[in-house]
Amino acid sequence: AEGAPPVAGTDAHLDFHKRPLGMRRTFGEDETKVDYREASLFENVEKGDRVATFVPLVDGKGGTDVHGRVLPAPPVKDLVVEPGELIHYKESAREYYAEANGLVMFVGNRISVSSVLQVRGDVDLAQGNIRFIGSVEIEGDVRDDFVVHAGEGIHVRGTAEACELNSAKDIVIEGGVTGKGKGRLEAKGSITARFLNEAHVVCEGDVIVNKEVINCRIECLGRMILRGGSFVGGEVVALRGILVGDAGSELGVKTSLIAGLDYHVGAQLLDINRGLNSGRNKEQEMLETLGPLLERALKIPVVDNALREQIEDSMRDLRRVHREVKRLEKESGELSIAFADRSVDCVTVTGKIHPSVVVVCGQYELESMKCLSGPLSFFPDKERSSLGRRPRAVVEKLWEGMAPEEAIPPEEEIPDEQDGEEAGS
Repeated sequence: AEGAPPVAGTDAHLDFHKRPLGMRRTFGEDETKVDYREASLFENVEKGDRVATFVPLVDGKGGTDVHGRVLPAPPVKDLVVEPGELIHYKESAREYYAEANGLVMFVGNRISVSSVLQVRGDVDLAQGNIRFIGSVEIEGDVRDDFVVHAGEGIHVRGTAEACELNSAKDIVIEGGVTGKGKGRLEAKGSITARFLNEAHVVCEGDVIVNKEVINCRIECLGRMILRGGSFVGGEVVALRGILVGDAGSELGVKTSLIAGLDYHVGAQLLDINRGLNSGRNKEQEMLETLGPLLERALKIPVVDNALREQIEDSMRDLRRVHREVKRLEKESGELSIAFADRSVDCVTVTGKIHPSVVVVCGQYELESMKCLSGPLSFFPDKERSSLGRRPRAVVEKLWEGMAPEEAIPPEEEIPDEQDGEEAGS
């Protein structure tokens, strides 16, 4: 005697074409090296993508036992799916489409697309690296060696460690950055943090820090604003100007504040401008040497050959140096012209400027040899071909992004006691 076993049906379900949040990526058997940091918990979707197809239930088929009695098929479950936010349901094809960029969420019987990824804890092995087309909100910390890339901004409520954060818009880090020399932040917008420590920061907007900046390299096309804290060690290149509390430290840590330069050509332009300043100084020294020789030649009726040769050699050397200065001026101008309309050649220090702090504004550079008390604003003095300074900070004006000539009253002069504390160029 022989019966017929029942045939099981299938429950109604969604066949996902994009992994929803919480569905971890699986690694193939042919993958010899597995990086669990890349075990993403979701998959990016773009507007118009088909994210899922509804598969209706299929009833099972009953069987019989050896006595001919009916064996019922296992029951199957139906599913009623509710289209949620940013989801379009095409009923004829039983397909769900994304109406915006983001990730798929399927909670209960509701399918939706979210443009915000919310991470409840830390970014660590439990979460993995994040590469999201929308914005990312992280309740905890971003641990060492993890990566967060976002198309619509990053908000970290904890601390960013030696990690990589990259955003096509803004980055906000409430707890600050402990980069340990390996941390990197990069944003198309602005970057805001409580503090920055041993990190490399690159952004096209402003860098705004509440407490302190220690041993960082900062490159931005906006303003560098440190609200009352200390900028110690490292270098900042800010196209739209710099505002800090204290600059450097009592130990004489080398600190560079460079305003009015586009960091894309900053290093090249700094080399050119340093050569230009050196050439101008040399040209001035040669003029001072040549003057007495010419006076001496005018006082004697007949100029001897030795004096004539000395004057001719000095004139020839002077012309050579002058040609080099003109060449460097042209090269500097050609590099600067692309960002001249956006640059603010101004560095404002509201607290103290310690020794070994280098201030660069446009073409001019100054290194502090003694401790200076602020508030002080540094700006190019083109009439004297040097870096000028004024004793009153232009905090509010710099916040508004105004040019230094508008921000600093022209009649202001440095008090006598401030002049006594000279800074070497």
